[in-house]
Amino acid sequence: MAFFLAPLQPVAHFGVMRATAFTAAVMLLAGCDAGPPTRDFSVTVTDSAGIEIVHTQVGDTGAEALAVHEELRIGTVDGPPESQLFFVGRPVAATDGTVFVPLLRSGEIRVFDAEGAYLRTIGRAGDGPGEFAGLNLLYLVGDILYAVDARLRRVTAFTEEGELLSTASLPAVGDRLVSVSFHGRLGDDWMLSLSHPYDWPEHGRFVDRRTSLFLSPSGSGLDGAFRAFEREADRPPALAEYTWSRMFGMRQGGALTGQSPLWGPRGAWASDGARHIFVTVGDEYRIDAFEPEGTLVRSLRRSHEPVPITPEFKDRFLAEAAAHHDTAGTSTEFGVDPMVIERFRADLPTPPHLPPLGSILAGPDGTLLVERPDLVADPVAQVWTRLGPQPSTWDLFDPDGAFVGAVTFPLRFAPHLLLEDAVLGVHRDELGVEYVVRLRIETP
Repeated sequence: MAFFLAPLQPVAHFGVMRATAFTAAVMLLAGCDAGPPTRDFSVTVTDSAGIEIVHTQVGDTGAEALAVHEELRIGTVDGPPESQLFFVGRPVAATDGTVFVPLLRSGEIRVFDAEGAYLRTIGRAGDGPGEFAGLNLLYLVGDILYAVDARLRRVTAFTEEGELLSTASLPAVGDRLVSVSFHGRLGDDWMLSLSHPYDWPEHGRFVDRRTSLFLSPSGSGLDGAFRAFEREADRPPALAEYTWSRMFGMRQGGALTGQSPLWGPRGAWASDGARHIFVTVGDEYRIDAFEPEGTLVRSLRRSHEPVPITPEFKDRFLAEAAAHHDTAGTSTEFGVDPMVIERFRADLPTPPHLPPLGSILAGPDGTLLVERPDLVADPVAQVWTRLGPQPSTWDLFDPDGAFVGAVTFPLRFAPHLLLEDAVLGVHRDELGVEYVVRLRIETP
């Protein structure tokens, strides 16, 4: 794993390293008078069942702010109809730069070349083969495009040219759709991420939301990729499980709802081009990395200055909420004063600090981009979004786990896909017009 100091490169891309020579090198370098350090770090190596896991502590000293510049914008206000984008979902891109843009309301997938020229449209509204009633997620695995329809509870596979390949039903437990995400194909297996359908909280009780990682045999065709999840008893053993968030039961009139504490941590996952899985643990700065077969091979940690959640944060949240509801005269669907809910959430136990990690993106080479929700200018705007959008700051790591620098994206830009040295995302301007934008990250 590389650490910016040239002699320290004993590990490359999830390789196994030996502790003795590496530890000696760290001790030797620590004793040298080589001027002010560019990074503070400490390393521990833990042997677990014969697998050496590297825990990296990377400091903030000398952290560099990386510049970004726009190199592609897809979408127009008054151009041809195929270039006007509405209700844009998460775009994906092929290795040749082709961009696939899902339009959630119309059920279309617009396809543009690497220069932003319109090529074709895949799908349309409807409930027949290749049609969508609730298009909400899009994945590109290899050269196969997978579109998830939450309303019809199915996933449809297309070629990049738009040829319909197959359709499979998504599993559900009770009335809840099981969340399935593609990571990539491993021989005859699909690697999937399954979010547990958790029990709804009883009044006055917390429940934890757990997310598990699985390897599921695909059987034959797309249907087999989900067959193992259709019944609880058929579900394969989990490779790993994380608790990502909490929910508290609250009664509103005769109905039971679940409420989450303000500033509660949330986890996230991503997968790179080699099918490694990266998982964040939202209440601490920690990124776990798994090999495709499920072996934990790296735990990346970075020192940071925790931002305490103060009573002033909650007081301002309640003041902003009261000002809005008094003006708007709102009420919940159960006829409950919405301020009752806002006060209830504010009274739930919050974490001591703002979560240091949010979303995570992984590039095809294992580069990581991790959101830093603790670095926003106004933490209250995270839980009371009517205060407006804020620029987001993300930490960039190279494929060896070395911290490269911090990236602050423009206002109203939401990054969705990390490319080798660029980010593809959706930008919404002041008038609400949406564009798909590719930003180049200027790295040292």
